[in-house]
Amino acid sequence: MTRSLKILIVDDEPKACKNLQGFLEKKGCQVQTASDGNEAMEKARKFHPQVILLDILMPGPQSLDVLRWVKQWKPEVEVIMTTAVISHETQEKFSRAGAYACLQKPLYFELVWETVQQALKHQKSFLSR
Repeated sequence: MTRSLKILIVDDEPKACKNLQGFLEKKGCQVQTASDGNEAMEKARKFHPQVILLDILMPGPQSLDVLRWVKQWKPEVEVIMTTAVISHETQEKFSRAGAYACLQKPLYFELVWETVQQALKHQKSFLSR
């Protein structure tokens, strides 16, 4: 399953992207990165990821707009939000817009991987409806 798993990481911190990309590639995933909302939407259209890790604070279109675009474009794509500061209100807002989960930075890679696996199970049940 993970050999063909495509993940798009959207974060304006190049080092964070590179480190997470390396970890996920070692797990057998195909990974691409984007540094802003416009690049994220462009790469999503071309790459067709199953999971997107989307930073809440980034340049370009706001992450909430990108999330809404993804859910209109391909509702089955699971989006996991990442942020340094997380509040209950933020989690609620992104959850209502279709985010699978919100993870707080610094990201613990094993927790990211576990969340991706759970998101894929959720996606599978969504697709089987």
